[in-house]
Formats: sequence, C-alpha cells, structure tokens
Amino acid sequence: MKCLSFNYRGLANPEKKLTLKRLCLSERFNVIFLQETLGEGRLVKILLMSFLPNWDFHFLDVMGRSGGCALRINKRTLNLYNAWGGEGFLGIDITSLELNKSFRLINIYGHCHNRERFWNSLMDAKFMQANNLVI
Repeated sequence: MKCLSFNYRGLANPEKKLTLKRLCLSERFNVIFLQETLGEGRLVKILLMSFLPNWDFHFLDVMGRSGGCALRINKRTLNLYNAWGGEGFLGIDITSLELNKSFRLINIYGHCHNRERFWNSLMDAKFMQANNLVI
C-alpha cells in the first residue's frame, strides 16, 4: 500500500493541478492526502472533481492558515469505511483489498496556534489508539 501526503498550498496554481493530476492518474498511490488546499471543502471538491472526474475525494475544512485538506482513495485497492478529522489532522479507516487487512491512516499537519500543546497531546488522543496505525 502506497500513501502520499502532498502539501498543496492552494489549488489556484495550474502547475500544481497538472502535478496532482499526473500523480492521481499514475495509479502509483492507493491514498493521497492533500494538505493546505486553502479553500472551503465543498468548493475544493468542485474544483478537484472538475479536473479529476470519477475520483473519490473526501474533505475537511480547517480553520487558520492550514486551509483545509482533501483525500483521494483508490477504490480498486481499498475499501474506505470511515473518514474523519479535526483541527490538525485527517484520518481514515480502510481495508486493503490486496492484503485483506484493516488500517487506520492519519495525516497530521498540525496547526499554527498552540503547536507545542497540539504535538505534546497527540499521543494521548483517542484516535491514536488503534491497531495497524499508520501516521
């Protein structure tokens, strides 16, 4: 299973769109996390679907400079049964169809305010208590 976390830093740049499209169409990755989409989730979805139709994206609006994140799943190799998140992270619970095994994947990107408190409390977070955890 191959995962990519890509700090996108906004969807307006045409070169970034082309890079993302190439990454997605290459089928090399089972999961792609996009950080800092810098837009409201529903608008990010419309934009991503406009240049990557028929792809499964999930979104999380984020307050502050992080500006949101999105997630792409390869449905031929993974079964997504839960997508969730909060300030500073996006998580998914999946089953690998190739491995016949469940995983929890968490993309942690932190946030601008109270960073030290966030990182220090991370290991105590309930979502971190899972078997087959991939961060």
